[in-house]
Amino acid sequence: MVLVFALAACSDGGGSAPPPSSPAPSASGSSLAVQGTWAARISSPRAAAFYFIVANDGGRKDRLVGAKSREAGSVGIFEQGAGSTDLVPVEAIEVPAGGSVSVQPGGFEVVLIDVTSPIVVGETLSVVLQFEHAGRVAVDAEVRPFVDPATLPKG
Repeated sequence: MVLVFALAACSDGGGSAPPPSSPAPSASGSSLAVQGTWAARISSPRAAAFYFIVANDGGRKDRLVGAKSREAGSVGIFEQGAGSTDLVPVEAIEVPAGGSVSVQPGGFEVVLIDVTSPIVVGETLSVVLQFEHAGRVAVDAEVRPFVDPATLPKG
């Protein structure tokens, strides 16, 4: 399952979602692989964040430049502001050649806005990620409880 990210770093009052307890399926496009996908309801009952890791095994950088979902009025790409819970819209997320990027709470987030049906833990949301070079990559993610990274023990 692969997903996209959030509109606000506020939780629904539930704590932060831990990484999936079992490996999530992955999706790929060209030399990119999207792995570890999960989704969570965030600040509003009609907003959900998609979280994942994008690995680029190719020799050329790529960029996540957009996302769409039939299950939402719109989808945006955001980054949490330094020292803030506010999300700032970003044009794209760069995926370095031979590297990876995490879309996780507290960093980059892909947010579904005006989700058309209730967001229920255990159900699946679908998103199509648009990369500059790899093109479209369709991903699904299971909805899990949100976990605020600030509440996790420091290790």
